[in-house]
Amino acid sequence: MMRKIGLTLLCAGSLLTTNAFSIQYSTFKPGLAMEYELPANDPLVISNILFWQIKAVCVITSENLGNPLSVKMLRKTGSVNDTLLATGESMGLTVQPGDIFNVTAESGAKVQLVNLGDKTIKATCSTV
Repeated sequence: MMRKIGLTLLCAGSLLTTNAFSIQYSTFKPGLAMEYELPANDPLVISNILFWQIKAVCVITSENLGNPLSVKMLRKTGSVNDTLLATGESMGLTVQPGDIFNVTAESGAKVQLVNLGDKTIKATCSTV
């Protein structure tokens, strides 16, 4: 019986420490600068776990011109460049290297970003 429990815990632990799931998760925190790497067609989910609204300014770094991004609000509300998104709503963006965009996330908000291009995009975001 102990051997079965030990084996189950070992399997569960190895599942949680590997890249078995392709979605990346991240959180916004106040006064923090984060660099997000968006590989092609790999979703990145960002959550605001704080009790207040977070505002961030993001700068795009990429090798390509005209990188398509998909932004989908998974929970609560937020905005990208003053375009309000509610739960379930999505929008498309085309970003260039050096583009700057503003992101606002309500308390408890969760958003999914997907790079629809073929090259990796980096976004350096700092909270305001």
